[in-house]
Amino acid sequence: LRLFQHSRKLYGEEFELPDTSLDNLDRRLFETFYQKHYEEPFDSANQDIASLLSNMNLFEHGHLNIAGLMLFGQSGFAGCPFSEIRAISFLGNDASGDEYRDSENFQGNLKTLYEQGLAFLVRNLRKVQGEQSVNTTGRLEIPKLALEELLINALLHRDYLINGVIRLFIFDNRIELINPGKLPNNLDVAKIKMGVSIPRNPTIHTFAGDLV
Repeated sequence: LRLFQHSRKLYGEEFELPDTSLDNLDRRLFETFYQKHYEEPFDSANQDIASLLSNMNLFEHGHLNIAGLMLFGQSGFAGCPFSEIRAISFLGNDASGDEYRDSENFQGNLKTLYEQGLAFLVRNLRKVQGEQSVNTTGRLEIPKLALEELLINALLHRDYLINGVIRLFIFDNRIELINPGKLPNNLDVAKIKMGVSIPRNPTIHTFAGDLV
């Protein structure tokens, strides 16, 4: 599997989930996405929903694959470690400490994980007054745009061949967001700084932008 993944002939997001069906689909979420992405009402589509999902590489043989479930699955589904974020806001700067301010586990589709993960970050980070008036709300110590980018990257580029959860740690002096897997193929930090991008999950990468 690793060799096929390295040669880009296999993507973890394409694995079928045999315990799923169209009953696990959040149809309202999918219809809203369809209208935004394809710029036409869902009712104008000349295909049934199963055919649409199959043509989008999200559904096959009566089952959703990982990409289909993560993009459009009902937020209440459980039992999938790749659909979970475990978040802790620690007191201090040591992950081995047993004192924390806040802790929460989130489970659901990408939209749910993004929204709840971002809410956790925002409520646990300090607000800095800076040069603003005392009557104004302070700014987050880390810009919200940076937090959004950090969270989106973790959700879109995790390795679905690894059955692990995303972990979100907030310390007094830093944030750590740990997603399963390492950089794909020949990508390294130097190439990332030069603007090189290799999507690990191309189907999710294609459609996720119209979810959030």
